[in-house]
Parts: sequence; structure tokens; C-alpha cells
Amino acid sequence: RVVAGVEYNEGTLAGHEVVIARSGVGKVNAAICTQNMITLFGAEVIINTGIAGSLNPAIDIGDIVLSTDVVHHDVDAAVFDAFDYVALGHIHNRQNIGNSRIHYCGTPLKYSFSEATHEKSVTVITLGAKGDLHLQLRPLVPKHDLREIRGRFAELTDPAFYTHTNCDDYLHVVLTDEQDIPEVAGRLRDIYPNILHISYDNTRTRIGGMVADAADVAYKTDLELFEELFEQINGRAMSDEQRGCVENLIEAIQEELA
Repeated sequence: RVVAGVEYNEGTLAGHEVVIARSGVGKVNAAICTQNMITLFGAEVIINTGIAGSLNPAIDIGDIVLSTDVVHHDVDAAVFDAFDYVALGHIHNRQNIGNSRIHYCGTPLKYSFSEATHEKSVTVITLGAKGDLHLQLRPLVPKHDLREIRGRFAELTDPAFYTHTNCDDYLHVVLTDEQDIPEVAGRLRDIYPNILHISYDNTRTRIGGMVADAADVAYKTDLELFEELFEQINGRAMSDEQRGCVENLIEAIQEELA
């Protein structure tokens, strides 16, 4: 079945009804194809493949590439072959497309903490004779940088840590303490007045525990449920002493309710 120039083929795979199509290049074509699959064929699950492309001829099919940025390219760079220099639009990190002749200058300031390691600049271009192109990057250094600091509360509040840094920078503070620090925002802002965000990275925040289904809960004792909650919050099991204490408390509560 052909819809808007795209051929959709229906069939079965491992006992499931499936439909497959080649959407074409670009996120707009992919979105149209996805919507048609949902509207016309009642698709409940969409699997998208073949979304990675290369602008570097040295990278071949099957090579593994670790990316540092996510960008979109809906236009073949070959359309710019006749131009001496192409200044492209709004991509936050500066980058070249194929070579320095096709260039994203990047934004002049950092707009999120995902850009904390970016080096911002302006690009000065000198055009000479045909093919003679010189680019010079002039760094942009803001009065207040946007950056991330990480460590235990005691480390970040130690003068040895912050004395030779710009404490007025806009900061994302990542605390690695296992326990929450009381009144942490006010205490940190006494040193770093322009904190924008505070988060924790510890065993508790990294654990990926799943909440039990209601059906499972019905067959577990109060102690078992408390043990699971304790482990999900703290990232470790209760000690024998803690378990005994909780067990005694549960028994006391049940006796009062009896």
C-alpha cells in the first residue's frame, strides 16, 4: 500500500502483525511515516532503525562511533559545493560539517549544564582568492561561567577546594554524600551565591529498584515490605540489628491494634 509516496508492506513476524516502510531522509519524513502507521494500520509499537549517518568518508558501515553531541542534518552537504563558505544556523556547540568551509559557530553563551564543558567563541572568517579560506576562533569568556562542581559537602565547603575558583559562577552542585545534608542550599549559597541547581549522586539515587505490584504486596509481611522500602531508599539491606528493631516495633503496633 502506497501512501504519500511511501510504500507500506504488511505481514506477520513471530505470530505478530507487522508493517514495514522506508520513510526517507529527515525527521519530518520519519514523523509522517510514524503517524501513518498509527492512524492507518493501528500500530501500537514503533521500531525505528537506520537513523545514524556519517559525514566522514573514513567511517564505514558497522563501525562503532561514540557521539558527543546530537545534531540534525536534513540537507545533503553537497548542495553547498559551489560556495566558498557556509555559515549554518543555531547549533549550541560549534562544529564543522565535513570541513571548515561549512561551519556552525555555536551559541555565544552556555544555555544549559549540558554545555558546561563547551568552549564558546566567535568565528572570524578571511576570504582570499578562490579556495583561500582562513578561520580564526576568538574565545568568549563570560563574567560568570556556567559549570558543574561535584563532591561531598565537606569537600565543597573546604576553602582549599574553592579559594582559587570563581565562586560567583552559575553552578550545578552534585553532592555525593550518602545522606541528605540539612539546610544544604542555604549553607552552600553562603559560599556559592549563584547556585542554580543542587542534586545528589549516590547509591540511593542510582539504584533502579522496581516497586512491587499490588498483587505481590498482598502476599508479603509487613517486615518484608519495610525491608524492600529500606533497600530501595538506601541501596543496601538492613542490618540484623535494624531488622530486629523494626520487627519489635511492628509487633508492638499489631498488639495495640488487636
